[in-house]
This record gives sequence, structure tokens and C-alpha cells, in this order.
Amino acid sequence: MGKYVAKLTTYAIFSKNLRNVYFDKTKVSNNELKDMWMQLEYNEGRKVIHKLSQYINERYTYWNRWIGALKETDLQTNIVWAKNDPVAVPAIARLIATEISNNKLFWIENTGHFPMLENPDEWLNCILKNN
Repeated sequence: MGKYVAKLTTYAIFSKNLRNVYFDKTKVSNNELKDMWMQLEYNEGRKVIHKLSQYINERYTYWNRWIGALKETDLQTNIVWAKNDPVAVPAIARLIATEISNNKLFWIENTGHFPMLENPDEWLNCILKNN
């Protein structure tokens, strides 16, 4: 397989998988996907992306570090979560809500992994709400 064909195939997989984390697949355009791909390709970024995604494992290994500051705060905390997120599933939001005192959990319906892109107005309203 030629280098060009391999890149096209890799891009096709990338764009399909990224589109699948959206609840409404029409909320991400082909141009946006191409821009994201170009950012990954820039400066050979795909060679280090595995290092950047280590946080996925670290959030389990170092849960107490991740949640520690939030558990200690007396500040009002709004937890805003997409109800249909296939990556950060609703169970994570419910767990975080039990760990943090003085919080309010807001659900955004019919929204996938990027609520700030899929439903920006609703996301912002939830962020700014006073309990």
C-alpha cells in the first residue's frame, strides 16, 4: 500500500471514529475533521499522541490526586456532563458528584463527548448556573 493510500485510510478511520463520539454526527463538519487531522499531522504529532492520551490510564491510577483538590474545596461546583457521551460515560459523572461536596450535576441531553461544541449555549448556561 502506498504512503498516500495509507494516509487516506488512516484519515478515514480517524474521521469515522471522531464523528462517532458526537451524539448528532452532523454537528462536526468535514472541514472541522480535516482541521483536526491537520493538527495531528503537524510536526509528526501522531507519533506522540499515545503519550498525550496517558491521562486515560492515569485518571484511574491517580484518582485521589485528580479528585483531591475538588474534594477539599468549599466552592460551589457545577458538574456539566453530556448524557450520551460514549467516552466519559454518565457513571463517571455520578461518581464525581459523590466525591465532591457542594456540587450540582447538570445533564445535557442528546449530546456526545463534546458538549461545548454540540450544544454550546446549553453547556455555557450550565457552567454559569448558580446552585
